[in-house]
Amino acid sequence: MSETIGPFHLRGYDTFQDEYYDIHPVEEHTHDTYEEAYKDAESEMEQINEMQPADEVGELQDVLFIVDSQGNHLPYVQQQLN
Repeated sequence: MSETIGPFHLRGYDTFQDEYYDIHPVEEHTHDTYEEAYKDAESEMEQINEMQPADEVGELQDVLFIVDSQGNHLPYVQQQLN
């Protein structure tokens, strides 16, 4: 995998509409590091989970990506605590 380079921003993917969308205006809301973008993605995912609770297996729910300056879409994967 190639090296990821900032700045980073968040994009969502609407699985129902089959389209991408920016979480925040890219010109106004970027992150210098992947870690900062990841923390923002955690917060955004909490909001998505409130608006689109996936109660049943197979339900459609939006997906988040952290996008680097090269345009690489890195899937946000919530870390599970042991």
